[in-house]
Amino acid sequence: MGGHTAANAVAKQGRFYSRIYRFVGSWKVEQNTLMIRWDNTNKVEVVRAEKSELQFENNQTKLFVRIQEPKTLPEWFAPECLSKRFEKPPSV
Repeated sequence: MGGHTAANAVAKQGRFYSRIYRFVGSWKVEQNTLMIRWDNTNKVEVVRAEKSELQFENNQTKLFVRIQEPKTLPEWFAPECLSKRFEKPPSV
């Protein structure tokens, strides 16, 4: 037991609720990238964690996402790294 491999990796995806917009959507995290999709649209928004695991942003679209709670993210949601670039997952 131990070791985190592609075979036993837990999918970092799920559902969320926005208090501000009062909408539900889906999310997925890969490396430092958070992809979100609102249930009322098929558009996928992409933001990255650069400075904090609680803040994701996209400078081109000006979208800014701040995680309100929990203040300490569980491993299954936390970005794997912080970076100015959109990082790609390593090849398997």
